[in-house]
Amino acid sequence: MAEWKRVFFNPGRLGILVLLMILSAALFSGSLMQRIGPGEFRRALELGKYKGELTEKWKEEEPSEILRLAEAEESLLMDYYYYTNGYVRWENGEELPPAFSSQEEADQAISHMEYLLSLKDDESMFSETLWMYIDSLHEVEADAEYIAGYDEYLQKIQKQAEEQSKTSIFGKKNSFSMRNLKKTAKEFGRLLGKTEEGADSSNEGAVRVTFGNNTGIEKWLEFTLGDYFGLLFLVIIVMAFLEERKKGLWSMIRTTKGGRMMLGLHRGVILLAASAAGTLLINFLPLFLSFSLNGGHTDLSRAIQSVQSFRTCTIRTTIGGWLFRYFFVKTFSGLFLV
Repeated sequence: MAEWKRVFFNPGRLGILVLLMILSAALFSGSLMQRIGPGEFRRALELGKYKGELTEKWKEEEPSEILRLAEAEESLLMDYYYYTNGYVRWENGEELPPAFSSQEEADQAISHMEYLLSLKDDESMFSETLWMYIDSLHEVEADAEYIAGYDEYLQKIQKQAEEQSKTSIFGKKNSFSMRNLKKTAKEFGRLLGKTEEGADSSNEGAVRVTFGNNTGIEKWLEFTLGDYFGLLFLVIIVMAFLEERKKGLWSMIRTTKGGRMMLGLHRGVILLAASAAGTLLINFLPLFLSFSLNGGHTDLSRAIQSVQSFRTCTIRTTIGGWLFRYFFVKTFSGLFLV
C-alpha cells in the first residue's frame, strides 16, 4: 500500500499527470476547430450539434432518402446565400428567379439554424460558417452513400479475390498469396452472410451497417497525439520506480524481505493500473469530448463497419464492443511496452 501511495500521490508527479491529461484534452479540442480565435469553440460546437440533429432526425430513412434530404438542405442554404448577397443563380444557361420574395421570408426558411442567423451581421463570419454547414451536409451524404454501397463493396472484394486467384502470379497452389486470397474472400464473405458452402439463403449472418452520427468517433480516431501522451504517462510512472537507484538505496531494498518478488509484483500491478488510468484519461477522455462536441454519441450497438474508417474490418462486433477491446488491448500493450 505504501508503494501505491508513493507512486500515485506524490504532489509533483500527480501534477504532471493531471497536466498531461489537460493538455491532451485541450489539443484534441483545438483539433476540431478551423483556427484558434474568438467564437471558434462555439462554432465547432454548433456545427457538431447541427450534424448530430440531422443524423438523429434522418437515421430511420433509407440512404437514398437521406441523400435527397441533404441535397434539399444544401440547396436551401445556397438559395439563402445567393439571395442575401444579391447574387443570381444560373441553371443550364438560364437565370433562375429569386428563391425568396423578401429577406424576412429567407430568414424564416433557415430559422432552424439559429446560430447561423446570429452571424448575419458579420458578412465574413457568416459566409465562412455557411460553407462549413454545407461541408457538414457533404459528410452526411458521404455516410449515406457509404451505407448504400457497403454490400457492393464487399462483393467487389470477393470478386477481385476470385479473379486474382486465377492468374499465374497468385495461382500457385498452397502459396502464401493463394492462402491469403482465400482467407480474404472467406472473411469478407462472412460479412455478407456467406458460409464455406455458399450464400446463406436467409442472409441472417450478414453484417448490417446502419446510418448514424459517426463524427465523434471518426474525429477521435484522427487524434494520434493521444498515443504519445499515453506513453509519456507510463514513462512518468516507471521513473518513479527508479527513485531508489538515484538515492543509492537500490542494493539495500533488494536485500530486504519482500524487496524482490513482492515488490516486483506490486509494481507490475501498479503499472497495469497506471496503464488503465492512462488509457481512460488520455485516450478515452478525448472520445467523450468528441461525442459532446460533435452532436452527441453514436448508437454504440451498431456494427463497427457502420463507421467508414472500419470498412475493411472483418471482426463481427459492435462499436461499443470494439471500444471495449480497444481499452483492453491498449491497457495491456502499455504494460508490456514499458
